[in-house]
Amino acid sequence: MPRDPIRFRRLLAVASLLLAPLLTIVGVLVAPFEKTSTNAAYLEVVRENSAAAEISAVLLHFGFLLLVPCVWAMAGLLQQRGTVLGNLGLLLGTLGAIGNSGVVLLGFADIALVRELSPGEAVAVYDRIDSSWGFALSAILGIPLLGLGLLFLIVGLWRAAVLPVWSLAVLPAALLAGVVLPVGRWAPLVLFGAVSVILLQVAAALLRTLRPEESFGGAPFNVRA
Repeated sequence: MPRDPIRFRRLLAVASLLLAPLLTIVGVLVAPFEKTSTNAAYLEVVRENSAAAEISAVLLHFGFLLLVPCVWAMAGLLQQRGTVLGNLGLLLGTLGAIGNSGVVLLGFADIALVRELSPGEAVAVYDRIDSSWGFALSAILGIPLLGLGLLFLIVGLWRAAVLPVWSLAVLPAALLAGVVLPVGRWAPLVLFGAVSVILLQVAAALLRTLRPEESFGGAPFNVRA
């Protein structure tokens, strides 16, 4: 049992801040991508690269799950400063990260579809799933909730002098780039790369709290989350 549980929790948070971006970026690099945004094209690349799709789904699932302690670590750094932004970011970011991890797990169902059914039958079943209002709501809200939650936390951490001012532009710029980039690997890579830049900065700030003399804003810095 660690003698200093607060220090131990901070180290676990740092580990999450380092592992989450690593797993998500590697998951995107491993994943097969279709050239056109149609269900048939997506299922075809999954059929041709089912092993890569399975590995990618595992990596992205755990990467998104690890974003949950990352969000809590970011909120913990705020403490009593930016309470509204911190609480909103914590709620939305947690919901978005967990939601995305669940959606990614459906990749295993897609793999089963292309292995067990003909291309036409697999597309028909996938289309029925894709048209379900419950699935559409869950899939659509995941990334926006996570992005909005992270944005609230970034603004709060900037106001608390934990993150530099240029951090405010990183996530919006990546989201904008994702809209204009063509279908494929680059859009998610840019997005997760931007998130990685933020999380690495937060990890560095959290590591500084392990120094007894470290303080922010003239007051001792004590992260309890």
